[in-house]
Amino acid sequence: MNNHHRKKKKKLGSIYTPSDFATILAKWAIETPRARILDVGVGEGAITIAAYSRLIELGAISQEAESQIFGAEIDRKTFKKFKRIVAEKGLTFPRIEQRDFFKSDLPYVDAVIGNPPYVRRSKISNFEKIQRQFNRGSRKISSLADLYIYFTLRACEQLKLGGKLAIITSDSWLNTRYGSAFKEYLINNFTIEGLISLDRNIFDADVKALITLATKRKPSSDHSVKFVRVKNGLPAHEILKSVVDTTTFHDDLKINKVDLDSVNVKETWGIYFKAASLYKFISSHPKVSVVSEIANTRIGIQTLAKDFFVLKTDAIEKHGIEDLYLKPLIQSSRFHANPVIEEDEKTSFMLLFCDKQKTELEGTSILNYIEAGEKAKVSFRGKLKIVEGYNNKERIKKSRRPIWYDLKTAVEKQPIAKILVPRIVAKTYQVYWNKAGYVPGEFFIEFRPNKDIDDEVYLAILSSSIFEVCLRTKSQLYGGGAYSVFPGRFKNVPIIDPSRLSGTERDSLRSAYQKYLSDPEKGKLMIDSEIAEILALSSDLKQEIQDSLEDLVGAVDTFSK
Repeated sequence: MNNHHRKKKKKLGSIYTPSDFATILAKWAIETPRARILDVGVGEGAITIAAYSRLIELGAISQEAESQIFGAEIDRKTFKKFKRIVAEKGLTFPRIEQRDFFKSDLPYVDAVIGNPPYVRRSKISNFEKIQRQFNRGSRKISSLADLYIYFTLRACEQLKLGGKLAIITSDSWLNTRYGSAFKEYLINNFTIEGLISLDRNIFDADVKALITLATKRKPSSDHSVKFVRVKNGLPAHEILKSVVDTTTFHDDLKINKVDLDSVNVKETWGIYFKAASLYKFISSHPKVSVVSEIANTRIGIQTLAKDFFVLKTDAIEKHGIEDLYLKPLIQSSRFHANPVIEEDEKTSFMLLFCDKQKTELEGTSILNYIEAGEKAKVSFRGKLKIVEGYNNKERIKKSRRPIWYDLKTAVEKQPIAKILVPRIVAKTYQVYWNKAGYVPGEFFIEFRPNKDIDDEVYLAILSSSIFEVCLRTKSQLYGGGAYSVFPGRFKNVPIIDPSRLSGTERDSLRSAYQKYLSDPEKGKLMIDSEIAEILALSSDLKQEIQDSLEDLVGAVDTFSK
């Protein structure tokens, strides 16, 4: 595959399905030899072929089976490859066409199966039209939704009552705001038989896979949703048993049945695959609140053009930019091993920090740098488009900064937080005490307590194992093996409320944190011990916390493989 075609595939959201997982979808969804099937993401044909094989297994005649499968593939080269692959098997599939899925005339079908394209809406040329098509009545799908949501909704319009939905997608809809409307649609129109989350990466992309199995009918009030987490390398055919066989047990499986009445569409559904019971216990404890009730939070500075605004020493020297217009930047946790950022600590990066008009900068080196930036050829991430000048980047124009290069005004709207929580958490997790008051980058969440309680108390709570479990449970595992902490979801993470603690309890946490700074290993144990006493945790619960944390951290390794 040449580089141009690979880039085009990525733009179209093409991530092809391994044949064993295509077989899972077909086996579960196709129940009779006469079934009509809609492949919701044809690609190179793995799922189409699996559907055909399933029909033959059930007794269908070959030529008829080919005509019972419908679908559309928009990319001409991919479609040609699909036709070549199936021709080698002596097959044709006359109802699979090369055309836009959303413009196709599709019949009513008995099963919808597939791997719909996942590409983000920013890469969709006619997205607004597609969005209007599905925003009906009270259903409002956010403009942030990935394309697979719209593919699935379009396909489900053609699914008969009693028909089966079996798709494999990114699991992002479980944990994002835009997923709420999709969850509500599923709950109102389907009996969700199983949601299967795969810890390992089965695609050639940084996408965490989720299998959704559902029947199109109004669910009964006593229905429960089965959340199945597959931890390691369990064979695909064994995974299907976890849904259809209630007695299935395997060390690699974590199965959680949740009553439909308890499933909240506004909640992060990812918690049901992780430490659901522990999370529920912690969040309902009288000494526990949520982050938004004890602190103001915001994402660190988003420059929208890091290669212009973020400078290393050599670039500063090359351009001669004056110190007056620079501010130390804490770019990310990768560059800071120590949990305390002291006032005299040197940073690897500086932030362009200027709020003056160009007319006020006559004769300065920074003016030369800004004007050079306005003439530079600038490319867009993930796009082939190039514009002249950073000031003409689409995101910078949309930010409506009165002075396009002025980050200082945005940073100084609120005091810079002394407590920083990383947004990307891999195997290690560490909260930072920003004593220096340096500007945090976009890979941090600023945490500003709204009560006058010592920073060390908050830092101890945020550094505890119990908070780390809640944070990882609430976050999205993705990107080659790391948890992404969404700023909006972070506000709802359960956290011990220092204002509900006694003076003695706060003192004990402060002392534990000070020990943590001098001896991280012993200090962490001391913090966890104090937290356990404050919450009156049983020995079983303390062990469950450690087991859950080990499990959540271990998932990083599994997904990285």
